[in-house]
Amino acid sequence: MGRASHRARAPNRRRGRCHSRVVAGAGRALRFEGIEAAGPPPAPRRFRSARYRRTQDPARERRARIAPTRPGHCAPSLHMLSGMSGSLVSHHFAERILHEEFAGRLGEASLGAAHQRLTRWLHSTSTQLGPASSVRSIWDVGAAPLAEHLGFVVGSPSGESDGTQHAILHATGGRLVLFAATWDVPLDSLWRRAVRSGIGLNAPWVFCTNGREWRLVDTQRTYSRAYIQFDLQQTIACWPTFRVFWGVFRDEAFREAAGGPPLVIQIIQSSARHGQAVSRSLRFGVIDAVQHLLGALNKCGRHELSRLLDESLTVVYRLLFLMFAESRGLVPNWHPLYRESYTIESLRDQAERRGAVRGLWETLQAIARLAHKGCRAGSLVVPPFNGRLFSPARSPIAESCRVDDEAARQALLAISTTRPGTRIDYRDLGVEQLGAVYESLLDYEPAFADSSHDRIVFRRGGHARKSSGSFYTPQTITDYVVRRTLHPLVEGAGSERILSLRIVDPAMGSAAFLVTACRYLARAYERALLDEGTVHEADIDESDRAGFRRLVAQRCLFGVDLNSTAVQLARLSLWLATLSRNKPLTFLDHHLVCGNSLLGASPLDLARQPPGAGCRPMRRSNMPLFTDRDFEPSLAQAVAERRWLAETRDDTAEVVWEKEKRLNRLRGATRWQSLADLWCACWMWPDPERAPDSAVFASLADKLTTGRCGLPEHLSKSLLHEADRVVREHRFFHWMFEFPEVYFDEAGQPLANGGFDAVVGNPPWDMLRAGGAEKTFVRWSGVYRHQGSGHINRYQIFLERAVALTRRDGRIGLVLPAGFATDHTSAALRRELLTHTNVDTISGFDNRKAIFPIHRGVRFLICTTTKGTPTHRIACRFGIDEASELETIPDTGDRPAAPSHPITLTPSFIQALDGEKLAIPELRTATDLRILERIVHLVPRLDAANGWSVKFGRELNATDDRIHFHSGGAGLPVLEGKHIEPFTVRVDRSALRISERAAGRLLDAATTFARARLAYRDVASSTNRLSLIAAVLPAGVVTTHSLFCLKTWLSADSQAFLCAMLNSYVANYLVRQVMTTHLGSATVEALRVPKPPYDSPAFQHIVELSHLLRNEPSPPHYARLQALAAMCYGLTVADFAHVLDTFPLIDKAARHAALDEFRDQALLK
Repeated sequence: MGRASHRARAPNRRRGRCHSRVVAGAGRALRFEGIEAAGPPPAPRRFRSARYRRTQDPARERRARIAPTRPGHCAPSLHMLSGMSGSLVSHHFAERILHEEFAGRLGEASLGAAHQRLTRWLHSTSTQLGPASSVRSIWDVGAAPLAEHLGFVVGSPSGESDGTQHAILHATGGRLVLFAATWDVPLDSLWRRAVRSGIGLNAPWVFCTNGREWRLVDTQRTYSRAYIQFDLQQTIACWPTFRVFWGVFRDEAFREAAGGPPLVIQIIQSSARHGQAVSRSLRFGVIDAVQHLLGALNKCGRHELSRLLDESLTVVYRLLFLMFAESRGLVPNWHPLYRESYTIESLRDQAERRGAVRGLWETLQAIARLAHKGCRAGSLVVPPFNGRLFSPARSPIAESCRVDDEAARQALLAISTTRPGTRIDYRDLGVEQLGAVYESLLDYEPAFADSSHDRIVFRRGGHARKSSGSFYTPQTITDYVVRRTLHPLVEGAGSERILSLRIVDPAMGSAAFLVTACRYLARAYERALLDEGTVHEADIDESDRAGFRRLVAQRCLFGVDLNSTAVQLARLSLWLATLSRNKPLTFLDHHLVCGNSLLGASPLDLARQPPGAGCRPMRRSNMPLFTDRDFEPSLAQAVAERRWLAETRDDTAEVVWEKEKRLNRLRGATRWQSLADLWCACWMWPDPERAPDSAVFASLADKLTTGRCGLPEHLSKSLLHEADRVVREHRFFHWMFEFPEVYFDEAGQPLANGGFDAVVGNPPWDMLRAGGAEKTFVRWSGVYRHQGSGHINRYQIFLERAVALTRRDGRIGLVLPAGFATDHTSAALRRELLTHTNVDTISGFDNRKAIFPIHRGVRFLICTTTKGTPTHRIACRFGIDEASELETIPDTGDRPAAPSHPITLTPSFIQALDGEKLAIPELRTATDLRILERIVHLVPRLDAANGWSVKFGRELNATDDRIHFHSGGAGLPVLEGKHIEPFTVRVDRSALRISERAAGRLLDAATTFARARLAYRDVASSTNRLSLIAAVLPAGVVTTHSLFCLKTWLSADSQAFLCAMLNSYVANYLVRQVMTTHLGSATVEALRVPKPPYDSPAFQHIVELSHLLRNEPSPPHYARLQALAAMCYGLTVADFAHVLDTFPLIDKAARHAALDEFRDQALLK
């Protein structure tokens, strides 16, 4: 019969007939032709008669649902483990790995006897339980006996008044809770009550059952909602499923293992590790698949690399989408014709066989066309997914090109199997894994391998990630941000109010936050419907929930990203999250847009003049660019159209096509957007000296709005052409014009409280290029008003943009670098947030365990706030190093028994601590807060008039002044930060010199190199042994910008005292609360430093020790100095012991010596 052959013609574009042929097996042809004419094939007799019997005998239906079949004879299922669901343990792990990895520990010896017992139990309950059974009956007949069969001792039940019962299960491994409800109650709806029961009874695990299903819930990670569940009838009927059920749910699995956690936790952890490995493999697979497709498409003619990459990604996304859909039964793979001929799974079967495969590419093309348009052929109905993903217009090269079948085969295998060749089970991959795919794609870029352009390589080193500052956000973090941000908006809200919410991620990436928001709001919408009595719990199934998610995605979610690849993947993520059987893909183009969230203009901005020659402060134009009479009608029309797009259900392909047409027409009316583009382009003109001045801008604006222009035609065309080039380069995004329904009513009038209800996300963290056009726009356009005077990090602009986008009483939840809390360049932003928003929580993270794929010394935080009222108190938690810790924190408030945010800071305390800089201290415990409050009360700031009143500053710049430096020879040594250690200056290690004459021209000799002066290192880290390192420099040396030097005149003894205090453990402890990787002068000048009387024993003793340590290190002297410094700060023995414990990298003997010396000094005192 020969090799497998794959040939296909595109399905007829009219839904209702399919004209395609696929050979899906060795020589066996399967045809769509004639099926409709011949009528549907008869259903297998046994299935048809079973349906008939059930309709004639309802009681028989109840018995059939609970009656077991023989072991090994599983009910018809797409998967081997029939009856198992949930994500706590993956299906692939349970099927293929569990019994091998944990062999001998899964109750194998008792498995047969257990199955016999539970089979008898199922027989005995089959005639007693059903939809009419009370919760007491389900408990007495089903739940309690089954728990006993699993080895648990069941305590006395409680409840019943609310239709549930629960009891403690006493096990050899600890306490569990059994929670039961009536037959028709979905276990999803029991989640909150069951978990609260478990937490209230101090039980880490809860079993939930409704008589038909048995679910295990982890009460310590309640907000991940992960579980493992078994349909009892199918489980006992299917031997492979029962083996898993018995191995995981019996009493012995919850026993504490010798030297480790219980078996059930080990299984869950191992499954999670396996899932992470599969996710990594998928990332590599996508890279390989794109590489194969790039090479194949490149043989179809000369095309731009960007086009080839875009189409390669489109093909890969189609494959990912279809494999997700097939694994969840959302395509008609129940039909043998479709399953064997038109699924990616069937193609994978063929691709894995050795030998050449013919017609594979044509088959993939046919499947894509079938997914786009759908068809009907007798009993087979293929609904159209529609949408741009499968549109032939998305991949014209791929549509017209005959791609090499071997390249298609390799691409398919790359994303469907792991590197060792094991199949990837897409049931276990969630939508969130696509974020990791996005992360990996940003690492790569296509390039021609040689000048002939015959071969393309997809290589690491792409600039997209660096330029966007993007990193994939772990799901646990996105979950936490979304629920803490959105909960105040949905708590007590009605169903229509929930659907009216507008949530935006202005740097959406792969839409991780939007997918999470979609699920969160859909659950809230379902709860609201139940509270309103619109529906009953038993009436809601997974199809309804998919419909809720579709509604939320269409109406509530907005996203913008500069990267077009990210926008594609964001659509794909939300399509998968909202995928519903027999419905097209959710229409999302009206809300997910490609553009630069940070660069754009509002109608108010257009009333200000753009720059003329060079930048200057903005002022309002005397000549209006448009009138309300012109502006409002176009806005009113746009608002009406966009509301229709959001509120009209797209349950049919025809509605989706109509939405596409209307959106295209709407985007064609760009008069005001063109005006805003021009306004922004003038700020970012390539040559600022030649940028249009106010008169030229007004003429060009008149040209765009009325067609009339006072400039010569050739000049206006030239300027507008240049403006278009700038627009294409920067992709300006004008929020009020892109999403007018968020800001204006249907009459075109501004809403009284316009803006988004919530802004969520993890914006980029990279720095703006010095001297770049983007920085010019931020500094001078007037759009941003709270950026510092130094370097600008992109997250700072996103944060200010988020506040501007949010309506009054709206919510903001963002992941930010830790520098937001402490950097002096963020001081204006902190002041804005504390003054005009109510910051409710800040959660700080250490990256030592690589939560993000960046340097492990980087720290970051999550901030949630409400716009409109000033901050009163902030609940804080710092030092989190496991993202999973967030799963234990509730959606709102805190846990009374063990607060998840133990530190409460007030704006008044923050200002007292750090003045106008308003740095937010990183306090780990309540003890830290108490110590800091005491020091703030007793000890003045270093720059305070009642303190030392000193200032620090830099001298030379190692880059700008390098022309004056020379190596060796005569001259003044040039010192850098690396040349000083505590108390000690390593002048001999300086290789650079500067002449005294040159130094005198650059510096004031009297206040710098002509005298000795205290200095400290700028570059530091809160995770080093010491963060603040100081020494007194001798006269006759100069320093670069990595050292800050004392600018205020002080005596030698005073400098020696300050040197000792800055090198103290206590000062280092204090500075670590408010620093990141640099110690600017503002941070150190705000440091609390004691100033005892000059003639006091403490002052004299510390000065003496400082001089001794400068000349010769001595551990006893060092310990005594540390003890005396701590006493000057007013610490107790317990306080100092706590401070010392925060320096784990300091030798333990040195810490003990300092504490012992402190105790001795305290006794002498």
